[in-house]
Amino acid sequence: MTQSAVDPVAALALSALHADLSDAERAALAGQIIVRDYAGGSPVFDQNDPGDGAYVVVDGRVRIAKRLPGGKTITVADHTKGALFGELALAGRGGLRTANAVAMEQTQLLFLPLDAFQASLRQPGPVAVKLLAKLETLINARLSATLAGIPQSGARPSATATLQVGADFPVRDFLAKLPCCADLGKAGGDWLLAEGEVISASKGTSFDDAVYLLIRGAARATQGDQQLEIRGPGRFCAAPNLADLGFTASEDSTALRFELERFTALIRGDEAPNLSLAQAFIADKVQTLAAVNAYRARVAALAVL
Repeated sequence: MTQSAVDPVAALALSALHADLSDAERAALAGQIIVRDYAGGSPVFDQNDPGDGAYVVVDGRVRIAKRLPGGKTITVADHTKGALFGELALAGRGGLRTANAVAMEQTQLLFLPLDAFQASLRQPGPVAVKLLAKLETLINARLSATLAGIPQSGARPSATATLQVGADFPVRDFLAKLPCCADLGKAGGDWLLAEGEVISASKGTSFDDAVYLLIRGAARATQGDQQLEIRGPGRFCAAPNLADLGFTASEDSTALRFELERFTALIRGDEAPNLSLAQAFIADKVQTLAAVNAYRARVAALAVL
C-alpha cells in the first residue's frame, strides 16, 4: 500500500456517502481524506479487524469475502469505481470488520477515517444531517438486500396482545442508563420523553406500526416465522423502515413509541441531541445487519458441508 496524490474534492464526488453535499461542503471535508494505492492481491482489511473507517474505490477493483463457520469462504461483492465499502464501521461507531477486503488489481482508494467522520458529526449543521441521512439510506439498502437473500418460510407470527398507554415503571431513570441515550444527558432525555409516548406491551404485542425504543423487556425480530435476533433495552423496533422485518414483544415490556413521521423529523434535525439520536438509530441498524449476516453465514455454512 502507498499514499498517492489525487484531488480529494473530485474524488469525494464519487462517494455515495458524500453525494448530497455541495462542492464547498466536500472541500471542507477534503482534509480528512487519505488516498491509498494497492497492488493486485493486497489486503485492504481482514475480517475481525477493528473498523477504523470506510473506503471509496477511485479506480480498480476490490473483492469482499466472508469466512464462514468451519473455515469456508464466500464472495460477498466485487466493488469497482465509485463504490463505498466498509461503511458499517462509520455507522456502528467502530466495531469489527465483518468480512475481508482484497484489491484484485492495481487499485486506488479513498480512506475515510472513523475519527474524522465522528468529528464531522459533532459539528451541528447541514453537513452532519446530510451525512447521517445518506448513511442511513445506504445501511437500509444493505439490510434490505441482505434480508432478500434469506428464503421466506412461513407467515409472520400474528399479534396476540395490544398496547397500553403509560407504565407503572420509572421510565426516566432507566432511559438515562441506555447506551443509545448516553450522549443526550438529562435535558436530552427529557426532550426524548416529551417527543414520545410511554407504552406498556405484554408478551405477543406487535411493534410494527411505528418506531419503538425499548426501555424494559425484549422483542423478537423475525422475517416470516424465522427469528433473526432478540432485542433488549436500548434497541429500536422500526418495522416501517424495514418492511421485511416484524417485531413482537417476547416478554412484558415498556417502550417509547414515536409516530414514524415525527421520529424521522427528530433524526433529521441539526442540533446535537438530534444528531446523537440519529447516530444511535443507525448504529442499531448495523447491529441488526450483523445479526442477519450471522444468520445467513450459519445457513451458508450448512449448505457447503
